[in-house]
Amino acid sequence: MGATKCIGATLPNVDTFEAGGSGTFAFEPDQYARPNLAEEKWMRWVQKFIQAHQHTGVSADTDAADTGDARADGISFNVRLRVTTSDMNAGKEVLPALSGKRYRIIDCHVIAVGGDMEASVATGIAICGTQTTPQKLFEVLLEAGVQSAICRPGDANTNILADGASFVQNDANTAITVRTVTAGNYDLITCTHIDINITYALEA
Repeated sequence: MGATKCIGATLPNVDTFEAGGSGTFAFEPDQYARPNLAEEKWMRWVQKFIQAHQHTGVSADTDAADTGDARADGISFNVRLRVTTSDMNAGKEVLPALSGKRYRIIDCHVIAVGGDMEASVATGIAICGTQTTPQKLFEVLLEAGVQSAICRPGDANTNILADGASFVQNDANTAITVRTVTAGNYDLITCTHIDINITYALEA
């Protein structure tokens, strides 16, 4: 498998990481592409990539010095997952909790796949984080969840936290998750999957 790219960085060979190796991060302005991996292997690979940044240091552009700063300031990451309706009802981890690190959402969008988002009791779905208490960082109501429509913060029938709090740091050592929003049954139906796309920073 060849090198995989993220915004601002070229990632080492995935199979090298799986074997416990390390790599050097060369910088190229390119859009992130998720490797074709099983989900469990993908999560391990993300963790290894972040750990490698902590040891090698990265900078936001080719002119900046490599300071070894474990925060990787100035680097944005992107994750895209296609989540089944059943997993959305059960709750799904999108970004794993990492020791000493805080996720900060930069942008996100949601797309219903295979049908509209419908339910008898549930009211929508949400990308969730923790800021002292669990929070719905971005909520998409059923009315917005039309098949193939891109739902972004600020669109009709979507909600974010007051005063821009959806885009501040979440607590350290906490995950980013997605789940159906409901006051009763988790009964999202009709659509087969939900595409979750999150651009984020990882900070100390």
